[in-house]
Amino acid sequence: MLSYSSGLFLCLCAQPKFLDALEVVLNSQSTLPVVRECLIDVLSDAVYASSRTSYQGVSGFGVLLRKVKSAEKPDEVGHYPQYASLFDY
Repeated sequence: MLSYSSGLFLCLCAQPKFLDALEVVLNSQSTLPVVRECLIDVLSDAVYASSRTSYQGVSGFGVLLRKVKSAEKPDEVGHYPQYASLFDY
């Protein structure tokens, strides 16, 4: 789904204010684990989608993902083709 997003949308979502708010939600004790995992999956996809346009492949999305992901999650991110058909319209 994010692969169809415009560069402007990704740029606006990468603003520090938005990323700080997202970090608060991801680190909150009141956030349900299933919601946290879904948000991390979307964040991971945002890292992949923005990697083409970010400076040296590092974006604010990538920095945040490294801060909030669990230890068992891989450091590299990628597109998840098994879920692509769910979001095709």
